Amino acid sequence: MNFYEVAVADRGLKSHQTLTYSFDGELEVGSVVQASVRNRVRNGIVTEQVLKPKYKTKDISRALPLKPVAPHLIKLILWIADYYAVDLGTAVGLLIPNGAEKKRRASKDKPKPNTTKQPFKLNKVQQKVTKSILSEPQSYLLRGVTGSGKTRVYIEIMQAMRKQNLSSIILVPEIGLTSQMVDEVLQYFNSGVFVVHSNQTEAERHKQWLSIQEAKNPIVIGPRSALFSPINNLGLIVVDEEHETSYKQDVSPKYHAVRVASKLRQLTNSILILGSATPSIDDYYLAEKHDGTILEMLETVHNEHKTKVKLVDITKRDQFGRDKWLSEPLIAAMKQTINAGKQVILFHNRRGNSTSVICQNCAWVATCPNCELPLTHHADWGKLVCHICNYHDGIPVDCPDCKSADLVYKGAGTKEIVTSAQRQFPEATIERFDSDITSKDAKLEQRYESLVNGDANIIIGTQMIAKGLDLPKLGLVGVVLADTSLYLPDYSSNERTYQLITQVIGRSGRHQNGEVIIQTYNPSSPAIQYSINKNWGDFYQNELKDREVARFPPHFFLLKLTYEDKQDSDARQHSLDFARMLRKNISGVEVLGPSPAFHHKTRSGWRWQLVVKSQNRNKLTHIAKNIPVKWQFELDPINLL
Repeated sequence: MNFYEVAVADRGLKSHQTLTYSFDGELEVGSVVQASVRNRVRNGIVTEQVLKPKYKTKDISRALPLKPVAPHLIKLILWIADYYAVDLGTAVGLLIPNGAEKKRRASKDKPKPNTTKQPFKLNKVQQKVTKSILSEPQSYLLRGVTGSGKTRVYIEIMQAMRKQNLSSIILVPEIGLTSQMVDEVLQYFNSGVFVVHSNQTEAERHKQWLSIQEAKNPIVIGPRSALFSPINNLGLIVVDEEHETSYKQDVSPKYHAVRVASKLRQLTNSILILGSATPSIDDYYLAEKHDGTILEMLETVHNEHKTKVKLVDITKRDQFGRDKWLSEPLIAAMKQTINAGKQVILFHNRRGNSTSVICQNCAWVATCPNCELPLTHHADWGKLVCHICNYHDGIPVDCPDCKSADLVYKGAGTKEIVTSAQRQFPEATIERFDSDITSKDAKLEQRYESLVNGDANIIIGTQMIAKGLDLPKLGLVGVVLADTSLYLPDYSSNERTYQLITQVIGRSGRHQNGEVIIQTYNPSSPAIQYSINKNWGDFYQNELKDREVARFPPHFFLLKLTYEDKQDSDARQHSLDFARMLRKNISGVEVLGPSPAFHHKTRSGWRWQLVVKSQNRNKLTHIAKNIPVKWQFELDPINLL
């Protein structure tokens, strides 16, 4: 009889430790097995063989006929459990696909390369960057303006990895951008390219997992979960658009893909590239501490193309004669662009038709009974929807309080902007591109191809269209309201605004001269001015100074603590008591609050929040690992909302 430590994939197992099991046979470290926990059979991974313990053990139910998980992935999961203070049973679930115990065959690798791609020679800047990256396996922050050819550098290095019999992982921030990256990669590789993402069925993900295990030097493309692909000979990790908030997982384990990618690089001695036109303040600050890790590509590949940027002050309402959302300068530019056979993008970072329904007689507002936040009006669905908890309600015909029929719809979402565009350009083909569509659209690849081919005259969408879309026929970009994220009560709001405006501007001028019109209530906002003037350096230095004064990242680490109770007063009192205990017993930390959480009321109760700051992250990890019952925590939150 042999004895093994097993990391069991069981979210209900509140332990940071592996469990000891017996097995009548030999098992390799990394073997995927099934074992009983709390009278339920769960999948797990063998982490080591041990001597017979003094206590009685359960037997491993069976060893699954799968290849062992690579040692570096086991170390990575153990690190995640410790670094993010989560139970090992939760962390190990990142490695084992659901349904791993079922008998399935690996998917056949049938990529469809685009044979029309013309040979592309790297320019001098791309050559220099590529040479620097291939010189030493370490972490590189690649700040390249939109259109500078970062993807072509990635591909050049991927080709070098293939020649060295090494594999690559390419992360993209959104499932919607996977198709574009795959299309680019398949123009240079005709085999061994795999896509993984959460929209795939259990069977599809399991088959891809098996295929990647069997493949020689695979290239895996997908969102953050692609980091846990079963690759043995990893040579390259790319985090494209590394600044994107979607790289932080919002359910346990709440890891950040950039931090995990950095650890994976250390464990495999591979190359890590963090690519962005607008790097994260935190990541740029960390890279500055290591000479030679920051590389720059500050000119577009087609540098002869220019982009003209114009600001429209929304407070000057005489500029909105024909439409309440689209200004006269924007409508005129749209007409000229469409008549020239070019495409228009209208960017607006809100979904739905209207952001609130208000009674003009008594000031009643349609709110979510769970979250107490305004419901969003979706006219095409005939519903009011809460985008926090997904509560749905019908559209009222009169006010439930005063019975007045004088209801108005305030604010605008992407659907309302579509209505405005249709009213001004009835003959135009208009496509809406936001998560209300893409989360349900099984034909996302076809929709992307349609955009690239120029089938749509006007494309209207949320931040999804700001993230890497490359449209050859694009002539005009319009930002309907640039202030959406600017006044959020959060330390990162300036950074998010700068990044979003810069990325949106970057959609224009890639293949031809372009124009960008930005509508804003605050044309003099530093974040907007820095972005339209492409002044990253001053923006970064000013933001860094502000955060140092306020003691926010990257100068301090953060821990967000949340308590929820059926009664608001009880939640507040528990939060006061815990804050008092932390201040008394934990040195070297600053405790802010308690205060009502940004989303104060939820379906299950009332939430109060504490924020703990420290220059010693271990102190925050210690608090998180010893958190009382009913408290929730998040280490390294990317915002405090």
